[in-house]
Amino acid sequence: MLVTGSVGDRYAQRTMRSSAADITVVGAGTDPTPVGIATGDIGEATECELVELSANIVSAPTSLTSGIAFDVDDGSGSVRLLVAPGTGIDTAEWVRGAHLALIGVAGQRDSSGTGIAGYRVMPRDADDILELVPPSTPSPSPSASPSPSPSATPTPQPGSPTPVPSASPRPSGSPSPTPSPSASIPPVIEIRRARALATGAVVHVRGIVTLGSGVVDGTTAVIQDASGAIALRLGDKAGRVRRGVLLDVVGVRSTKAGMLTIRVDQPPRVVSSAAEPAALVVATGGAGEPLEARLLLARGTVTSTPVRSTAGNVAFTIDDGSGPLRVTVFSASGISRTGLVRGAFAEVRGVLGQQTTGQQPERGYRLWPRDGADLKVYAAAATTAGSGGESTVARSGASTGSGSSAANDARLPRLGDAAVGSSSTGEAGARTDDASAGVGRAIGLGAMGARSGAARADAGAGAGASPPTGALARGALERLAARSLGSRYASALLLTALAISVLLGVLAWRTGALGRLRLLVQRVAGDESLPASAMSPQAVTWGTTPTEGDKRVT
Repeated sequence: MLVTGSVGDRYAQRTMRSSAADITVVGAGTDPTPVGIATGDIGEATECELVELSANIVSAPTSLTSGIAFDVDDGSGSVRLLVAPGTGIDTAEWVRGAHLALIGVAGQRDSSGTGIAGYRVMPRDADDILELVPPSTPSPSPSASPSPSPSATPTPQPGSPTPVPSASPRPSGSPSPTPSPSASIPPVIEIRRARALATGAVVHVRGIVTLGSGVVDGTTAVIQDASGAIALRLGDKAGRVRRGVLLDVVGVRSTKAGMLTIRVDQPPRVVSSAAEPAALVVATGGAGEPLEARLLLARGTVTSTPVRSTAGNVAFTIDDGSGPLRVTVFSASGISRTGLVRGAFAEVRGVLGQQTTGQQPERGYRLWPRDGADLKVYAAAATTAGSGGESTVARSGASTGSGSSAANDARLPRLGDAAVGSSSTGEAGARTDDASAGVGRAIGLGAMGARSGAARADAGAGAGASPPTGALARGALERLAARSLGSRYASALLLTALAISVLLGVLAWRTGALGRLRLLVQRVAGDESLPASAMSPQAVTWGTTPTEGDKRVT
C-alpha cells in the first residue's frame, strides 16, 4: 500500500493523516513476522510494530470506551492489553491467572502528557489469540473427620464398690487429614489424537525425541510416534530433553505461532533410549499441516539467496519443481554453510516447523535441520558433450555436514574448493588444469607456469576445440618438460639459450644482417644468378643523411 499524508502525533503516538484519495493499493502482501518481546519491554521502540506476547492475566477486565482492557505480565513488568469490540474476540474466559499467548500491534495512548506512558498491545482478530490456558484450580482441602463421642460413664450400684474410672485416652485435637489423592493423569494416547484435542486439554503422550531442546531455543523440543508428531514447550521446571530417547509427557495442549504444542511444566519421564524414526521423503511443495513436526527429507535447488538474521540464523528456500520450501538453519545447530549459494542443490533432513499468524494458519512452514548431518549441499556444474554440441548438467560437490555423501558422490570435491566455486568443464577439465600446473612447476616456471596451465584450461583446450594463439609454443614447452632433465639448472640453461636465440633473431632481422648473410652464402656457393657487383665494396657503402646524425646503409 502506498500512502501520502502528513505526520503528526495523537496521544503521544506518531500518526499519519491521510485521505482515501491518497491511498493506493499496490498489491497483495503478507504480514511481517511478529517480534517476540517481553511485556516489560513494550515502549517507544516497539510503537506500531507487530509483536508477540506470552504472559499471564494479572488484573480483572476493565471496560473502556475503546474496548475491554486487561493487564498482562510475564514477570518483566505489566502492559495493558486492549481488545476492541470489532475484533470479534471472545474474552469470557479471560480471567485473572489465565495464560495468554497472542499477537498484536503495539500502540500508545498517553493521557498524562508525559509522552512515555499509556503503552498497550492490541490484537486484531480472533486468529491473533494463539493460546489460552485457564488458571489451574486448586484441589479442595480435605474436611476433618468428626471426633468420636466419649462413652457414658457407668452408674455405680448401691453397696458395690465405686469403680475406679479407667483413664480415658487423651483426646487429640483434630485428627490428621487424609492426604488428598493426586490429580488424575489421563491415559496415554496417540500423538495424532492429542493434536486433535482442544486448547487447554490435559494430554498424556509418549514419543521419541527428534528435536532436542537448545537448537531452536531453550524451550522447544519435538517428539514423534507412529501416528504423528508434536512440539513441546518446556517450562522452567521441565528441564531439557535430548534426542534419541522415548519420552513420557504430561502437559496441556496449546498453540504457538500456528504450531500445535504441548505445554510441559513438570519434568517428563525418560522411558528408554530409542532410535529416531526414518525421515519421510517429501516433495518441497508437499510440506503442510498433516506433516507438521514430523521428521522429513526434502531435496531441491536453492532458489533464494541465503539471508542471515541478527541472531545468526540463516534462511533460504529450496524447490524441486513442486513448490518452494523454506529452510531455517539455527546458529545453535553448528551447521556449516560452506557452498550454500543460490543455484546449488541441497538435501535437507529436519523437523517441519511453522511460524505464522492467525490470519494465515496454513502458511509459514519451514524445515529445521538439527546438525551437520542433516544438510548436504552440492554445486551445479555444466559439462559439454564431446559430439553434437549437446550439453549435460552434472552435480558436483560434497556434503557440508559431517555425514557421509550420497551414492556416486563420495569422490566429488567440496564446495569450498576452487575447482567447484566457478564454472568448470567437469572432472576431466580439472585434471587437465592440474597437469598444466604441474608442467609449469617441472620446467621451473613456478606460479607463472601454473597460471599458464590454468589459462590454457580456461581457453577451452581439449577434444574438438581449436588451439588458441601460442598453443604450439606451449606444446613445445610441455614436450620439453616431459623429458628427464638433469637438474633445475639444466632447465634454466635451456630456457636461457632459447631466449638468446630469439633475441639474436630479432636483432638480425632489425639490422638486415640476414639478407647480407644470404648474399654471402650464395656468392661462396658460386650462384651464377648473383651479379658479381652485388657484393663489391661499392655495393655496400656507409653514409650520412642530412637529417640524421647516425650512419645508415644506402
